[in-house]
Amino acid sequence: MAADISAHTVLFTGLFDEHGTGREKFRYSNLIALQQIVPDLPVFQFKYNKQHQLAKLLSLRLDGLHLMSRSAFVDFVRNIPKEGIAFFDGSNYGSAVARLRSLRPDVHIVVLYHNVESSFFHRAFKQNRRPKSLALAGYYFMQERLVAKYADVNIFLTQEDLHIAKQFYPGMRNTEVLPISVECDGPIRPSADSQLPLNALFVGGAFYANVEAARWLQEALGDRHDIMLTVVGKGFDRVEGLGADNIRVLGFVDSLAMYYNASDVVMNTIFSGSGMKTKVAEALYYGKPVVSTRMGINGYDKIIDKDYISIFDEKDEFVRIMDAFIERKKGGQITAFYPEAKQDYTMYYSPAAHVGNLTQILQTCLKST
Repeated sequence: MAADISAHTVLFTGLFDEHGTGREKFRYSNLIALQQIVPDLPVFQFKYNKQHQLAKLLSLRLDGLHLMSRSAFVDFVRNIPKEGIAFFDGSNYGSAVARLRSLRPDVHIVVLYHNVESSFFHRAFKQNRRPKSLALAGYYFMQERLVAKYADVNIFLTQEDLHIAKQFYPGMRNTEVLPISVECDGPIRPSADSQLPLNALFVGGAFYANVEAARWLQEALGDRHDIMLTVVGKGFDRVEGLGADNIRVLGFVDSLAMYYNASDVVMNTIFSGSGMKTKVAEALYYGKPVVSTRMGINGYDKIIDKDYISIFDEKDEFVRIMDAFIERKKGGQITAFYPEAKQDYTMYYSPAAHVGNLTQILQTCLKST
C-alpha cells in the first residue's frame, strides 16, 4: 500500500519556512513528513499575487484565489494520477478545491485545517474591531464552506476545532484529528543562568492572540525584577506599549535556538484563537518547561499531565506557579533540560511522528476506491 500512496499523492500548499511564522513552520513540517511518505512528491505552491484585484482591495493575503484561471494549476490537476490523492495544506483553498473537484471528480481530496479560519478571524474582529478581520472572517467562511462541501477528508488539529467546524459547516464528510508536527533542528545547549532573574520566554508572531497574551504577561508581571521576560517574534518590535525594564521585546530573529536554550521557562498565555501552538512543540524539543493557559495547550493531550507542564486558569494561579519557579532557581534546583519533554516531542509532535498518522489517512483514502 505504501507504494500506492507514493504513486498517487500530490500536495497543494502555500508559503512554508522552517524559520517563519507558526503557520509557515507547520507547512514546512507537513512537507517534510509527506516527502518521507512520497519521496518524489509533486508539489503545487500557491503564491500571493499583489496585482489581484480583490487582494489589492482588501490588502489581504488571499492565497490561491488568483490562480484558479491559470493554466499551471489546470495542467497540474490534470496530471494527478487516476483516483489519486490531492492533499491541501490549509482550509483557505476552497476555490481551488472546488475547481479541482470539477476538473477531476475521481480524485480524493484531503484538507488539513490549521485553524477554523472563519472562527479565528471572527474572534480577531471581536478583539480588535478592525474591518480587515471581519472581511477575512467572511472570506474564509466562503472558502471553508467550499472545502467542507467538496473534500473527502477534513483533518483538524484539535477536537475543539472539529466541534466548531461541524457547527459552521454541517454535512462535512469524513473527519480526522491529527496533532501538529513541528520540524526543529536547532542545537540543544541549555545555557540558562543559575542566578536570578528567572528567564521567561514568549515566542510567536504578532497576531491578535499572541499580542493579547504578551500584554497580559506584561500586566501580570508588573514591575517585579525577579523575572526577565523575552518576547520574540515577527512584528512584535512594532507593537506599541509593550516592553519594560523586565521585558525585552524583539522582532523576527534568524534562529530561536539561543533564546530557547537560555530560557528557564516558556510562556504560553494564550486566551483566544484556535488550532495548536507551535511554541509548545518547540519548547519540548529544547527540553523546556511550559506555563500555559488551558486554551494554549489545546491538542497536546499526550502531555497535559506531565511534570514539565504547568496550567493555570486565573492570574493568582499564574503568580503561584511563577513564584515556585523562582524559589527553585534561588535554591539551585531549576531544571535546565527535561529529557522527557524532548522524548515526547520526538514521539508525538515531530515530523517523524506525523508520518505514521498521515500514512494511515492516505491509505484509508486509497482503500475506499
